[in-house]
Amino acid sequence: MAVPDEQAARRPPRRLAIFFWSLGAIVVWGLAWVIYQAQAELGSDGCFGGLHGGRTRSEGWAGLLGLLLFLVAAILALRWRRRLLLLLVAFASVYIACLLALWWLSPTIWGHELCD
Repeated sequence: MAVPDEQAARRPPRRLAIFFWSLGAIVVWGLAWVIYQAQAELGSDGCFGGLHGGRTRSEGWAGLLGLLLFLVAAILALRWRRRLLLLLVAFASVYIACLLALWWLSPTIWGHELCD
C-alpha cells in the first residue's frame, strides 16, 4: 500500500493539469470554430449564385459562444479537483451541439441573402 506522500508525488501538479486542460480546450474551441467558419464561407448551403442563409453572419456569434462556454468550463475546472478530462469532453460536446444548433437556426435568425 502506498503512503499518501508517494501518491501525491506520482500525481502531476495541479497547475500543470489545469494548463494542459486549458490547452486542450483552446485547441477544441479553435478547431470547431475554424471548421464552422470554413463551412459558412464555402457556401455549403447552396450559395453559388443563389440564396445564402445567414450563416456567414453567425461566424462571430459562434466564436463568442465558444468563448463563453470556455469561461464557464474554466471556472468549473478551477473548482473541480478531478475529472478534468470529463469536463473537456463535456465542453467539446456542448460546444459542437451549440454550433450545430446555430448552423440550423442562423437562416431563420438572420434571413436569406443574395450571394455576391
